[in-house]
Amino acid sequence: GVVTREIEARMHPQSTLVAVEPQAEFVAMVRRGCGRARVLHGRFEQCEPELMEHAPYDVVVSGLPFPSMPRRSQAALLRLLEAAAPTAVFSQLTEIPWLYLPLYRRTFQRVSFRVVPLNVPPGGVYHCRGVRGGRRVGR
Repeated sequence: GVVTREIEARMHPQSTLVAVEPQAEFVAMVRRGCGRARVLHGRFEQCEPELMEHAPYDVVVSGLPFPSMPRRSQAALLRLLEAAAPTAVFSQLTEIPWLYLPLYRRTFQRVSFRVVPLNVPPGGVYHCRGVRGGRRVGR
């Protein structure tokens, strides 16, 4: 919803936004609010084949924190980043600044963090690049 609309407002006019929404009641809302978005309904790992069809990606944004994702979703995300977005920025929204920084540093080659102090509670955004080779989810 809100994040997807903000992404759509800032993206290049020739870009395509592909959004994954697991909750059926929000799919229509996202489609109405984001006219340029291709909205896929389902969990990330269920949408993996269709996500691969829309590759390559320049940016991948997740509102669901990587540590909170089911392991199969984590694995699907890492596969997508390696195969369809190897040079992309993976931006991860979080409400727990710095707590998972070690996990992100083990998983990605480059990690930066930006605090968003106006968020309640204070939050932030991880910006990551390059999945570390041989990374297994759950290590």
